[in-house]
Amino acid sequence: MMTTLTTLNDVRAVLIARGYPAEEVDAMLDLAGRMILEGSLASKDDLNQLRDEVVQFKIDVAERFAELRTEMNTKFAELRTEMNTKFAELRTEMNTKFAEQSAQQSAELNEKIGELRVENARSETRIIKWVFGAIFAGVVLNTGITSLLLVVLPRLVGG
Repeated sequence: MMTTLTTLNDVRAVLIARGYPAEEVDAMLDLAGRMILEGSLASKDDLNQLRDEVVQFKIDVAERFAELRTEMNTKFAELRTEMNTKFAELRTEMNTKFAEQSAQQSAELNEKIGELRVENARSETRIIKWVFGAIFAGVVLNTGITSLLLVVLPRLVGG
């Protein structure tokens, strides 16, 4: 008797580990236990009824798993749809923020380029003024030196 109970407990643990509900496993084992304990006293009709109950139990469990699988597939489809919607919203939001940031950075860059062009134009104007000033000073200096030589040279030569 001890061996039979140990075996039934092992069977129970395995069935529950495979996902069968404990209540249904206990009901099935109860039927099996009655078949084992009362087997010698049971009539053929009793045994057939017990077998039919075990078969019906297996059918019920298979149907329940099919229902659960269908529910699970439905839930996964709903989750997938929800995730796709959320990802699409997130992608749209990210694209919008990226476009805003790009526009802002582009505006800032254009402003800096404009400032640099104005500063560059001022620098070019200063350089041009300095170059023309240097040329004009050189011309004035040359003219002064030439005038001085024209006045001083005849005095030096004529003496």
